[in-house]
Amino acid sequence: MIKVYDSKEIEEKIIKKMYKILIENQYITYPDYEDNPEWYYKWVEMMRTQPDYHIIASYKNNKLIGFLNYCKEGEDNWISEVQIDDKYKRTGVTKNLLKKYYEIMKKDNVKIIRGHINSKNLLSQTVFRDHVGFKLIDGMKTHYLLSIDDLKKYIDKI
Repeated sequence: MIKVYDSKEIEEKIIKKMYKILIENQYITYPDYEDNPEWYYKWVEMMRTQPDYHIIASYKNNKLIGFLNYCKEGEDNWISEVQIDDKYKRTGVTKNLLKKYYEIMKKDNVKIIRGHINSKNLLSQTVFRDHVGFKLIDGMKTHYLLSIDDLKKYIDKI
């Protein structure tokens, strides 16, 4: 099941579950990572104060298993993050989240999708560059671009 939330209206208990997935993924990607409770509050504040910030959440048996956060900026749209519970990676959760995201973007007439991927996050680079089709747009190796049409091509793949 997929649900869409406005970041200003989402319940705190859902945000805490999102953060748990985020932190578990941080430890996988960055083994030396150390969580800091202050970061949780900064992360929540960013979501609550960013204009047009939304969350697409994926559930299985009423359990949050992944989410995609995005915000609109003019005609462009930024995917802020995609986090999947490690037990559900490679099961189609990312594709389902992107499918819902595509439906929203198409309805809103978005043409360009932007994303930022940390240069040390090789797994996300592989997924979003090599599989989804995002193209690197700067020399810093962190900013990516995807057309709505290319997103549709990815979603339509078998």
